[in-house]
Amino acid sequence: MTMTKRAVAGLLCALACGTPAADPVEEYRQACEAPHFEALSVETHPFDRRPIDWAGAEKPCREFIQRLEADPAAPSDETRLALYLAKAWLGGYSEDEERCAEVGAIVERLPDNADALFEWAYCVDDRIALLKEVAQMGHPDARSHLLSSVKHTGDYYGIPPKTLAGYAEEMYENAEYASRRYEAAVFAYKIAVDTGDRDAAKAIQTRLVRDHGLDSLDYAPAHRDESLDRSCGVHMFVMDLEKDLCIPALEALVAEAALAGEAIPPDVLLHMEDAFEHFEYGTWSNGPKPRGTARLAAILDFYPMPLWSSEHLRVRAKAKGWADRVAGLRRAVETDPGNLRARCDLAEALVFNGAVDEAASLYKGLMAAEHPPCRAGDALGRLANRTAGETMEMVTVGP
Repeated sequence: MTMTKRAVAGLLCALACGTPAADPVEEYRQACEAPHFEALSVETHPFDRRPIDWAGAEKPCREFIQRLEADPAAPSDETRLALYLAKAWLGGYSEDEERCAEVGAIVERLPDNADALFEWAYCVDDRIALLKEVAQMGHPDARSHLLSSVKHTGDYYGIPPKTLAGYAEEMYENAEYASRRYEAAVFAYKIAVDTGDRDAAKAIQTRLVRDHGLDSLDYAPAHRDESLDRSCGVHMFVMDLEKDLCIPALEALVAEAALAGEAIPPDVLLHMEDAFEHFEYGTWSNGPKPRGTARLAAILDFYPMPLWSSEHLRVRAKAKGWADRVAGLRRAVETDPGNLRARCDLAEALVFNGAVDEAASLYKGLMAAEHPPCRAGDALGRLANRTAGETMEMVTVGP
């Protein structure tokens, strides 16, 4: 069983100090965090659909909690902290008041403990100030939480960008699983772009591509969907890598289908649909990319028309503005009335354009279908007080 970097560091420290069980918090990490990260190590990219044995990963943590709670001796302050961390790891505190009361009592006894202070940061008003303090103490989770706050707000909270870049580098180096490494790469890229450091931005792009083999993916049918998940995932659009990875892959697959005289495969079209979403609405750190939308739309527009499938028509319509989608989606439904995605999308577009009665009729039909890809009943309920001609934002929600 491969050990994580944190687990290896903890074991070496224990061996060097001659006290393998002296630190209850380190025991917590071995019992709770290490199995969790080991379970996640099977993933190759964010949103990887491989099954993960969460029950198996949680078992050592539950046993650790039981052992500490069964010890008749009064717990030390460190043991109390370890027990709190283990319970919190498994979601054992349903109420913030209970959680904060417990961690507050621990902080009173361990005022300089970075783990305790990190937990306490989510119970105080000035969370960022305390996280900055704990980050300076070297706490990796405090540093990653600061990076996450910066990503979402664009506010550096007075922290020098060079310091944050160092945090991102450390997070990337010590990432226990793929999603965390991708997230660290996004942090590093955002900081580099924000500060105009083109070399650093290019370096982290190149590093992520190299470390995860993103430039040598297998797009043969057996591996195509997984490879497109990796090259066309949202992180690629966040890091402006879609033009180097996703779009060329889609263009090549479409050209291959055209050469064979076949319709574009449905899985390829679904990834094109996701790409349209990323291009139109932007991602976490950048806005819409109309040039990308145009390039992707051209792939569909210039495909041999006799080979257009219902899904082709549906996805092609998604490249257009809401006011112009209805005609294309009608064609998709007419080509294949059994295309439930097209029916959901058409109902959604009709609602947006004020055709409430027709949309309601479609949703009623979808409610009778088996496993529709949209929650038609919820959408229909939201239409109850709408009137014909009244436009609104999208009402269809995912399955």
